[in-house]
Amino acid sequence: MTFHKAILNTLSLSTPEDGLKDSIASPSETSQKDDYLPSAITGMAGLCGFAFGLLLLQYFHLEGQQAGLLLAGMTGMPMLAHELYLLFNTKICPTNPLFSTKPSYNVKRSLEKCLGVIISVGFVALLYWLFPEYHGNFYEPFYSVLKPVAVIWLLMLFPYVLWVDARMKTPEDGYWQLGRICLLHFENIRKKTLLQHLGLWVVKGFFLPLMWVYLCNNTRFLRLPEDFSTFKQVYDYLSNLIFSIDLCFAAVGYSMTLRIFNAHVRSVEPTTLGWLSALACYQPFWSLIGNQFIAYHRTVTWEIWFQNMPAAYITWGVFILLSNIVFVWATICFGIRFSNLTHRGIINFGPYYFTKHPAYIAKIFSYILIFMPVISRQGIADAIRNMALMVLISLVYYIRARTEEEHLSAVNETYRLYSEQIRKRHAKWLSILAGKPQVPRI
Repeated sequence: MTFHKAILNTLSLSTPEDGLKDSIASPSETSQKDDYLPSAITGMAGLCGFAFGLLLLQYFHLEGQQAGLLLAGMTGMPMLAHELYLLFNTKICPTNPLFSTKPSYNVKRSLEKCLGVIISVGFVALLYWLFPEYHGNFYEPFYSVLKPVAVIWLLMLFPYVLWVDARMKTPEDGYWQLGRICLLHFENIRKKTLLQHLGLWVVKGFFLPLMWVYLCNNTRFLRLPEDFSTFKQVYDYLSNLIFSIDLCFAAVGYSMTLRIFNAHVRSVEPTTLGWLSALACYQPFWSLIGNQFIAYHRTVTWEIWFQNMPAAYITWGVFILLSNIVFVWATICFGIRFSNLTHRGIINFGPYYFTKHPAYIAKIFSYILIFMPVISRQGIADAIRNMALMVLISLVYYIRARTEEEHLSAVNETYRLYSEQIRKRHAKWLSILAGKPQVPRI
């Protein structure tokens, strides 16, 4: 029995395999034969757009929601333009169903889908009304942006749904089924598809406002200071810039779950443990789990340890920045498809060429560099305790990684091939490090 399955059994939760059997459609129904690997150029186009938006932000002295809208718009537009180019290019994407299928319009089904879309949004709004977490001022930047967006969204809803529905190979999706249920038509309703659909909207409803608010709040740190006379000023600005890029790509990704760009959600994480391990890393859950139980954050950080050693201070800070760059590089690779707890396409380039989970590895590495759990002013016992807590937080990310692997392997043949490539690649590198001779290919 593997380690992660032992954990699942200990917590009395279903294994990923069991959860997949119960929660998602069969492999034939989730076939990704007409999928293509997302392009590395999309993310780079978005990064260039972000850089241009950053210059405009400096010029117009913008902060908060206006700055967030500017950065998200400048990041998203070039990525969408490149994705459309790929979709219309039959040499690159010859089997894209929306552009290779003869349209068959069905106004009645499209209206039922529109009802399903409205009910889906209403479902998330009900959750916002129900939970006190969403009643404070923290989410005000998100709510204020929703008001003008909602008008545009309603005007475009029916034409968009009608156009997409007419070109779908299997148009009886979660929106259609939800709309049918609201009209009290229960025939041809598939529970698994409906649960996956609601799971998608829970993911989007939870992460989109969080990423958007963090991005808006972080823009006040993106104004260039008058001078960079110390390394600390450079480090602080670059740290905020790196995480702002990550937040911007995440906000765009959660906003662009659109089938017209082939960026829709294929499947949602089906296991309880996968959800728990992912949500535990974000607010408001992190305040309880991270700060109370896995409080690896320490008041004595690398900056204090190395404050009287300039060379070590700069070197250590550079390594932290490099680890954070790898982290945000992993996000950029997704382009418009970034999302937690969902499958929206398989990435095999950038840092994903080296490992299946570069973001998690880079984040844990940066935590170790920042908080330095191996040393303590309170003695060896406190250092051992700090290291044990770091192991626990690493275990959370390990569980996230393993549940993601099980999910993607169950629904996508491309991911299984990619995993095998990574395994062979790692075996080759280990044999080279061990000094074993390589057998030449014939």
